[in-house]
Amino acid sequence: MSFKLLEINILSAQDLAPVSKLLRTFAVAWVHPDQKLTTRVDHHGNTNPTWNYRFVFCLDDLFLSSSSSSALTVEIYNVSWLRDIPIGSVHAPIASIVPQRSQTDSNKRLVSLQIRRPSGTLQGTLNLGVNVIDSSRRSVPLDRQLSAPTGRDTEPTGEKMKNF
Repeated sequence: MSFKLLEINILSAQDLAPVSKLLRTFAVAWVHPDQKLTTRVDHHGNTNPTWNYRFVFCLDDLFLSSSSSSALTVEIYNVSWLRDIPIGSVHAPIASIVPQRSQTDSNKRLVSLQIRRPSGTLQGTLNLGVNVIDSSRRSVPLDRQLSAPTGRDTEPTGEKMKNF
C-alpha cells in the first residue's frame, strides 16, 4: 500500500468571535482523533491570529481518496485561567481541500474555510496551506519528518514556517 504525506499549514484566522477582552488563541488539528496536533498560542492577533504552523500526517491512498469518512478537523481555542474556551471549529472532507493530483512530486493549495462557532453559527475564516507529497519519492525517512504530539505548554508539535 502506498502512503502519502498530508502537509497542513495552519496559517491564520480572521474575524474570530471575541469570547473575551483579550484573545490568546491556539489551534488543534487532526485527521484521526487519537493524534491531535497543537499550534503555539498567538498572543497578539486578537480576533485575527497568525500561527503559521505546519503539521504532517502520514496517510494511505485509501484514506485520501475516501469522500465519506476522511476529514480534517481544526478547533480554535482561547487560553483562559480555568479552562480553554472554544471559539470555533472547521470540519472539512479531505477530498475538498487536497490539491488535484498532477505529474509533479507535490502540489500546494491555499484554502479558506468558514469557522463554525460552538452555537452552530458561522463566524470567521480559517486559512490553510495544503500539500500532498508522495512519500515514495522522498529521500528522508518518514520517521525523521514526523513529530510526536505534545501539549500546548511544551514545544510545538508543528514546525513554524516563514513561507508556505
